[in-house]
Amino acid sequence: MLRERYNQLIDLIFNFLESRIRVFLLFIMLLLLALLSAKLVLGIAAIALLLAGDAVIESYRFFIPRIPVDIELLTFGTIFLTAHYGTTLAYLFIALGIIPMTLTRGHFHPSFLVRMLSLAVASSVLAATGYSFAAAMLAILLALAMQLLGYLAFGGSIARSIISRATNLAWNYLLLSLASPLF
Repeated sequence: MLRERYNQLIDLIFNFLESRIRVFLLFIMLLLLALLSAKLVLGIAAIALLLAGDAVIESYRFFIPRIPVDIELLTFGTIFLTAHYGTTLAYLFIALGIIPMTLTRGHFHPSFLVRMLSLAVASSVLAATGYSFAAAMLAILLALAMQLLGYLAFGGSIARSIISRATNLAWNYLLLSLASPLF
């Protein structure tokens, strides 16, 4: 009786293993379960909330398209995600950040790539130094300097770019100050 059950179980296992698709799907499912942790789920939820919030905040560009004020959550989101979840989720957030930038401006512009590169550099700097308010502000200053130079290289207005970077710095300083208990 026990031997029959054992042989039946072995037959079931071999029948299952004969189907490569089933083995491949089982391997993928186990890999996903191993990768999926509470921290990852919370990080992805934070990415979704930050991207949605960024699109809502930047929607003022629909109503006043020429205003040189740069109020967005991409820089703060990059700092927050790097400090809490590491560079992998921060880079994913930066890559997905092109969606609200395109939506709020109504078109894609090559300067978006400058912003993405500057945010990736800020995330890398913060990951290398560890989070502190001073390190975060230094990373933001470096990112904004890169953005300013990049936007000027695209032929942007000097005054407009400086106003935009200054408001971005002030906005992120305010956000980091208010969110200091989260860090």
